Amino acid sequence: MEKNNENKSSLVTKKDLAWAGFKWYLLAWQCVNYERFVSLGLTSSINHILAKLYKNEDELKEALTRHLEFFNTEPYIGVVIMGIVIAMEEERALKGEEEVSAESITAVKTGLMGPMAGIGDTLNQAILMPLFLAITVSLTLDNNLGVIGPITFVIINCGVMGIETWFFTKFGYKFGKSAVSKILQNGTMDRIVTAAGIVGCAVMGGLTSNYVNLTTKLSFGSGDAVISLQTGLFDAIMPKLLPLTMVLICYALFKKNFSPIKVMLIIMASIGLLSMIGIF
Repeated sequence: MEKNNENKSSLVTKKDLAWAGFKWYLLAWQCVNYERFVSLGLTSSINHILAKLYKNEDELKEALTRHLEFFNTEPYIGVVIMGIVIAMEEERALKGEEEVSAESITAVKTGLMGPMAGIGDTLNQAILMPLFLAITVSLTLDNNLGVIGPITFVIINCGVMGIETWFFTKFGYKFGKSAVSKILQNGTMDRIVTAAGIVGCAVMGGLTSNYVNLTTKLSFGSGDAVISLQTGLFDAIMPKLLPLTMVLICYALFKKNFSPIKVMLIIMASIGLLSMIGIF
């Protein structure tokens, strides 16, 4: 299993892998429950491959039942586990239970679903998806794109996630159990995550300065000697100082495990109160 699967007789074709990846991409999260989570999606994605590998009805039933056990991971990079599972099932069908036991297949799934979820969530849900959203929101607001903006986001996001799904399905199958170590070797994934994070921070910083608006009405003095706190002090020190302060306050609240809804309610209540007393 540590060797490239291309070096042995293969029962699984590229078409089989493509169909498995396609089913996973579209249907893996369509039937989720707390007992099995996405194991139903995994099993339905590879059932045609299992039927091809196990002609004996009892062996097929055993394989299907094996993959109905609880399974949960990030869908687009975590799909590498499905590729590994296909490779292991193929090896089991070719060489028998003595070479690849059912327990080893289950152990690989159980052991990898957490780490792969961590990598996938960090790269996709925490960096790439917000980055795509930030870019398309900016384009929509600046160019009056209307519904074209959300459609653009859907196309970009679904396209990138689809490419990831196909790539990591093939990758997992090709390298078997060694796939994860190859993903992590030499810190390649860490560098990708760091680079994407830097780009994301730059984009979010630009959006903050453009679309977060907060000014104060406070002023000092009387008559011709009135000095606006906003123009005379804040703008002179740092333009957009108040919006930046607001963003940093939100960040601090998130770090204290406040939910987005609680943060929005705090902002609404605070701004409403300060507006009533004439500060904003």
